[in-house]
Amino acid sequence: MVDWISIAPNIILPITNIITLGLLIKQLRGSSNVNTSNYLLTLDKYFAENGDIQEIYKILSDYTSCPILCDFEHIKTNQLSTYLTFLENFNMLISKSKVLTAGELYNLFGYRIFSMLHNKKIQCFEIEKYKDHYVNLFMLHEALFVYCVKHNRKIPYIHNAKYFVMNGKGEYKSKYKKYRKKIESMIKEGEDLLMEKYEGKFIKRLADPISMKVRCEVHEERDCYFRQCINDDYSAIIEIQEKVIADLKCNDEIFVPTEKDKIKEFFEQDDIYFVCVQTPNGICAYSYTLFNDKTDYINVNFKNKKVATFDTVVVLPEFRGNNLQQKLLEISCEEAMKRNYDIIASIVSLKNIPSINNFITNGFKILKITKFKEHDRYIVYKKLRKC
Repeated sequence: MVDWISIAPNIILPITNIITLGLLIKQLRGSSNVNTSNYLLTLDKYFAENGDIQEIYKILSDYTSCPILCDFEHIKTNQLSTYLTFLENFNMLISKSKVLTAGELYNLFGYRIFSMLHNKKIQCFEIEKYKDHYVNLFMLHEALFVYCVKHNRKIPYIHNAKYFVMNGKGEYKSKYKKYRKKIESMIKEGEDLLMEKYEGKFIKRLADPISMKVRCEVHEERDCYFRQCINDDYSAIIEIQEKVIADLKCNDEIFVPTEKDKIKEFFEQDDIYFVCVQTPNGICAYSYTLFNDKTDYINVNFKNKKVATFDTVVVLPEFRGNNLQQKLLEISCEEAMKRNYDIIASIVSLKNIPSINNFITNGFKILKITKFKEHDRYIVYKKLRKC
């Protein structure tokens, strides 16, 4: 039985927004002689003066280069509903009453519509959650998206359009199928542009979806990828580290946290290779490798060799079991070889059996036991070329 009392605040607009928007739409749709320009200006004015909508639109606008970084943590669900319900009404205006054409709607509201609908976080944690209540959003996307494809109009963040274009089996939905080849070409072009914006920081996509186990439910996280960290990731990295510290109950025998100021510095240093795993809901794991001579306790064991140090790897508890440490290690080894390093080495707690196994799986050998922060550690290493 559905608990409507508990979910109602999350799927229904605040009453004042319902009345205001409802009257506006009814008045304009009911007019027999609608001036399109005035109509669009009226809608634009409502959009500009609604505080909930503007707060969300500012977040979307602040991260035009990479929507995945949008932070909606402090945004309430009813605020998101306000924005999405506002967009839903456009479907009725271009399909039933035909007050607007798809072209007119695109010219004024195209970016504001697609920047919201093509945001991965909005797709996964708002639309998907209440998709049965957002039927008009899917119809609006179909009408506007197909118009853009047919008329070669630019579609913001088209690389995230698969959520609407394809079904759960990865097949094109009927209305999009006719334009499949063109859509695939446009999506690839969008992905290439995204790669350029990140200046090559995308490394490679995950071979398989990540299975995330939370509250006894298993979800598949799609469209995950590895990338290098940027300054905007600082707060997310700190949050992940704090969660891991709490999970380990401050057990520095297993994990020694990095000072916050140091993490900030690492983003700016070319000799620190800082990599993370990005999911639609944010970063779930990271690692960094040192390409310098600052780890004397390791370098002293490999005289006259160029030694890279795989210093730290952190995976959120709910994402463990997906071989993320192993994959991050593989990527770091590849980078070390590109930089012509002879050896990549690390230290690992004697009690951290999963990490030890990951190193051995990647071809590492145990050199010896050393002391680090008053605890015993294995020094593990891997030769990257004959030396």
